[in-house]
Amino acid sequence: MLVLVIGVRSVSVIGRNRVRPFALHVAVRMRVGMHVDVLMLGAVGVPVPVGMDVLVPQRRVGMLVLVAVGAFVRMREPAVVVSLARLVAVRVDVRVRVRMLVLRAVGVPVPVRVLVLVRVRLARFVIVPVPVMRVVRVVVGHLPLLPTPGSVHGNESVEHTLAGNEMCSRFAHMQIPRGDERRQNFIGGQWIGPSTEKYEPCTNPADTREVLGHFPRSGAADAKAAVDAAAGAFAAWAATPGPERGRIIGRAHAILKANVDLMAEALCREEGKVLGEAKGEIIKGLNLLEFYAGEGFRTHGKTVPSESRSTLAMTLRQPVGPVALITPWNFPFAIPVWKTAPALVAGCTAVLKPASLTPVCTHLFAEALAEAGLPRGVLNVVTGPGGAVGDALVDDPRIKAVSFTGSNEVGIRLYQKAAARGVKVTCEMGGKNAVVVLDDADLDLAAEGIIQGAFGSTGQRCTATSRVVTTPKVARGLTEALVEKARNLRVGNGMSPGVQMGPAVDQSQLKTNLDAIEAARFDGARLLCGGERLGGDEHARGFFVAPTVFDGVQPGSRLARDEVFGPVLAIQAAKDIDEAIRLANDVAYGLTASIYTRDYFAAMRFVESAEVGMVHVNQPTVGGEAQLPFGGIKATGVGEKEMAEEGSNFFTVLKTVWLDYTGARRTTNIY
Repeated sequence: MLVLVIGVRSVSVIGRNRVRPFALHVAVRMRVGMHVDVLMLGAVGVPVPVGMDVLVPQRRVGMLVLVAVGAFVRMREPAVVVSLARLVAVRVDVRVRVRMLVLRAVGVPVPVRVLVLVRVRLARFVIVPVPVMRVVRVVVGHLPLLPTPGSVHGNESVEHTLAGNEMCSRFAHMQIPRGDERRQNFIGGQWIGPSTEKYEPCTNPADTREVLGHFPRSGAADAKAAVDAAAGAFAAWAATPGPERGRIIGRAHAILKANVDLMAEALCREEGKVLGEAKGEIIKGLNLLEFYAGEGFRTHGKTVPSESRSTLAMTLRQPVGPVALITPWNFPFAIPVWKTAPALVAGCTAVLKPASLTPVCTHLFAEALAEAGLPRGVLNVVTGPGGAVGDALVDDPRIKAVSFTGSNEVGIRLYQKAAARGVKVTCEMGGKNAVVVLDDADLDLAAEGIIQGAFGSTGQRCTATSRVVTTPKVARGLTEALVEKARNLRVGNGMSPGVQMGPAVDQSQLKTNLDAIEAARFDGARLLCGGERLGGDEHARGFFVAPTVFDGVQPGSRLARDEVFGPVLAIQAAKDIDEAIRLANDVAYGLTASIYTRDYFAAMRFVESAEVGMVHVNQPTVGGEAQLPFGGIKATGVGEKEMAEEGSNFFTVLKTVWLDYTGARRTTNIY
């Protein structure tokens, strides 16, 4: 008899003393007795304990029983138990034999609904929905159907593997908060109400009648409790091996990946992005989790030659300590992920304060990490006003680093407070990003990229395209194309099919947009389209402004220099590439810039001359990738870049080590 055990990294065929590694697909045929034939197919490619555990009867097979309503497929004494994720199809051939086919067992074994296909005498199929059983740990006779302790991921125990499977099953109940639900702070591994006993609703900016739960309006005492938990958990977490920390991030990735659609809906409803953009942000966050799961294996120093004989000189990175993470409302999933994941992988514990306007995705992210096995106190989440919670975090002497994304006004004040204590700070703040379009550019490509950059996410991102600098030959054609495309954008609730741009996040941001439009008119810019708040039945209960385009925007005017953070685009004219570069750099900010041209000599001049942290050639100004550093210069940012290896390095301190193995007194006097 052939018994199969599928783990994360190997297939063990017990009885033949062979272990062979696999990467993507496994297909094994198991025959028990004469009439039962079980075939399992599975794509196993996730960095978490997946497990498909099969229990074979000791003495006899008996008969398989199919219960049509609310039941499952099982064998007599003891049972057949399969942990799987997505889809199960069971075909019963009454006249010949019984065959079980497991399809797409990918990701996480969560309870899902499945289809049981019953074929009688090869005549027809009957489809019956059946809930899948939870995974059960079993042993058949003396055969170790599960790995022995220490055989999973090096020193990881079988209990840990089982915990991962059970964890994934429980997380199938992930839900968007109900309108009347009171959410809590996540402190020390528990959901705890705020000391203030105050809550505030999270509303859908596309339809303010819709409430996605009520969230704590916490105070300084709640921030202190969260730091207490983070400080208490730090020593044990810092001592946890990096690869094990990365595996927890990997399990959270798998949990969230299984809930992509739910997460995208939550993001769309709390922040206003259209559903496609919301799903894109969730996928971006998943990419970051996937990258940082691997960083657990890659946090490294270096070895260098020493001036002294028989001396090993090296550096190593160690976690800086408990950290504070303060995130904005415009990317309520991706930014909490790109701060939290590198901090945890580096060995830091953290207190995460999401924006009060958009806390839903952060709470779901925290739930995923908890279900993934993150120890208590390693991540703590506190919602509430920045003046109360944020200041308490930055002022606490136990916080050793602060990572902030938000406005320049708040960021610079926070930077000053943290610098007074001598702790590490990184702040990613505003942007006023330009696209330069030269005479030889592909105008269709440029227009599409500018529209995407200016009006995607309602212009509410630091990398949004807010200025276009165009040279004479293409100015008219490009302007006409931009106006036509902007007028044709459909604005509305992001959950509605066909909508291309959503609302401003709240009344305050809507006012900021409208004030900027009025200021541009006052300064002499020419309004080409948009410029007003949208009304009517589709827009009456949300914060909608029409996509807006101005030309004739003068250098030094408010629309040319001030960040709007909304769907307002300024077009400026330049006589040649030199003037275009000068205008592009004529702002306080320095986040990102783009150029459209077929001349790569000109493109490289722009790459070298643009006073920004990120440059795109023949691409929109928006975007970033997990493996590449993200951030700007000038007034845009201070401190280290985020994402990539630099993102995790920020949360470490670098230690230099000399190891002398001469056993003798050092005689050199070189320093």
